[in-house]
Amino acid sequence: MAKTFKDGFMYPFNNMKRLFNFWWVLVPVVGIFAVIGYFREIVEGLLKKKDKELPEFKGFLRLTKKGFMFFLIMLLPAILAMMLSGVLNSLFSSTSLGKIVYFVLMLFVDFYLAMLYINYVKEDKFEAVFDVKKVWEKISKDWNKTLHAFLMQALLMCVFLLMSVFVITLIITVPAMSFTGYYYLVELYNKA
Repeated sequence: MAKTFKDGFMYPFNNMKRLFNFWWVLVPVVGIFAVIGYFREIVEGLLKKKDKELPEFKGFLRLTKKGFMFFLIMLLPAILAMMLSGVLNSLFSSTSLGKIVYFVLMLFVDFYLAMLYINYVKEDKFEAVFDVKKVWEKISKDWNKTLHAFLMQALLMCVFLLMSVFVITLIITVPAMSFTGYYYLVELYNKA
């Protein structure tokens, strides 16, 4: 059964104190890597269907090392995506319709990149982040499920974005948005 909007929305709030692990990002230099390592552990947990609450934040140095390695792995595909963005922007940005086409294509590129990162976490091999064929097979296996995952993800991000308009909720919604970013995408990956 597909996860509901409520499942994704409540995921970061079911154990509210773990939501504040996002703010380790404020620790100079290494904090961002610890949060990236924690993000990877979130994806690992979701792949194992541990989707009721955020995992425990254990071992700051271990998470920092894990996050630094994940950052290095993510860097090359992200640079390639930015280069593709520049090419697509130059091809499509001259008209209003072209800007819409560019926006839709970049949403797809972002979605695809996220699925490549999930594939890397699942396989735990460097080459898995470049296995575009496997990811394409997962995305194209059932377009209804893919569209469902994409729309649920987009709706969840929009709700969190609207909630963060108020400064006090920014403290909560930015981490919630960050930590649930792949909630439905991992389900799509697991089912394909």
